[in-house]
Amino acid sequence: MPPRDVAEELLGYYQAALAAADPARVVREGLAAREVVLELGRDRPHWIVALGKAAPAMAGAALSHCADAGFQVAGGLVVGTVTSADGTARDPLERVAGDHPVPGFRSAHASERLGALTERVGRDDVVLLLLSGGTSSLVGAPIDSVRAEDLAALHAVLLGAGVPITRINAVRKRFSRWGAGRLAAALKCSRVIPILLA
Repeated sequence: MPPRDVAEELLGYYQAALAAADPARVVREGLAAREVVLELGRDRPHWIVALGKAAPAMAGAALSHCADAGFQVAGGLVVGTVTSADGTARDPLERVAGDHPVPGFRSAHASERLGALTERVGRDDVVLLLLSGGTSSLVGAPIDSVRAEDLAALHAVLLGAGVPITRINAVRKRFSRWGAGRLAAALKCSRVIPILLA
């Protein structure tokens, strides 16, 4: 195969990989696949919770989908690595930044804001839960029996150990306020529609 053909083929693979990992596309496709569930909750308030490094793009796609479908967005929270101005009437989402890759003060604040939001969600409300990489750190806060500095130290040690992320997550979720299904438990009375960008 001539070098030009190889380069074009490699470029095609690269572009396909980028398209497959596009946060907005993942959300659009995920919501389209759950159209029936969304329609069942049409009369209920919708909440958007986007957590992780891709949270802003995922939240934007969810807002667009809700606007196009005529769903009422009551509010929500976007936690990423940077923050932007608070929402408008079209974008009623609170936006905060957490710390990454080790949780710190901003992550503790983001965790508190997430807790406040879960208390506002009503029974049978629809929650679009959009998760991407970095969530554990960005909303990283300890469970009651663990100090914040100890949780941060645990994150740092695990990340420096060179073990796979699945093993890191298996350990740190046990000490994190929103790990090990605790966020799901806080939203148990609502209709949660999860979309994960791995």
